[in-house]
Amino acid sequence: LAFQEGVECVAALSQLFAVSRDWEATLETALAGSVQGVQATSGALYLLDQDATELVCRTAVGHEGLRGTRVALDEGILGRCLTGAARVKRRARLG
Repeated sequence: LAFQEGVECVAALSQLFAVSRDWEATLETALAGSVQGVQATSGALYLLDQDATELVCRTAVGHEGLRGTRVALDEGILGRCLTGAARVKRRARLG
């Protein structure tokens, strides 16, 4: 996305959340717009649960079966990214 398109997207999402009374529908609309905006085929939105121990998939586009799945904070790439435990390898080797 060009910078201006990104700013417009953030402004539209802010407006959407400001006027909505239906949190779930707003999350679905925001995710669908984001997936379309970056020309992806799918996407998922994970939020931290109330106990702050797991990430919960609240909505998904293209992989609707993910809804409701839970990921512990020390599991997988999602948990590692959130906790800062993810590491980037400079020289990955294939095969």
